Amino acid sequence: MATAAPAGYSGKQLWQKLGLKEGQRLFVADAPPALPQLLAGAPKGVVRLARFAEYDIDLQTFVQEIVLPDCPPPFFALGHSMGAAVLLRAE
Repeated sequence: MATAAPAGYSGKQLWQKLGLKEGQRLFVADAPPALPQLLAGAPKGVVRLARFAEYDIDLQTFVQEIVLPDCPPPFFALGHSMGAAVLLRAE
């Protein structure tokens, strides 16, 4: 488990500065490596970190289970912002 680190000059942990409380959710996509340490100590279940690799798996699953069984080729995909980045990474 990561040790909590203060964020900035206040000495407070980042999750406290953000005002996160139990029952709330913070989803961070493609988080920087140090973020888990900055968010350590947050109430259980508040923080959800995801890497692009998780989106790659989601896209592969969608294509295999939804697109391929039902849609004849050729295939086209349209994405915006992070969705476009995921599509560009697809093999």
